[in-house]
Amino acid sequence: PIPQPFMVLATQNPIEQEGTYPLPEAELDRFMLKLRMDYPEAQEELNMVRQVTRSSRADMLDVRPLRVIMQAREVQALQRIASELPIDDQA
Repeated sequence: PIPQPFMVLATQNPIEQEGTYPLPEAELDRFMLKLRMDYPEAQEELNMVRQVTRSSRADMLDVRPLRVIMQAREVQALQRIASELPIDDQA
């Protein structure tokens, strides 16, 4: 079994579509949200490249600023609470 909570992140490239197919309507509704990220400005791109290439491996990015804000059990507790909330059928 897949451990809970389970989340999938997917990417879609609106420019390079060779060998790919648009998702059918039945699959589009499986995604909760869609974020559009435009290409970064030249200076932003340069900063990203510098951050990655400072080390010999891209997976050595500085993760020290990252911190855990919630444990898996807390996410599950919030999911249980959300599942019990009443939903307005007229919304």
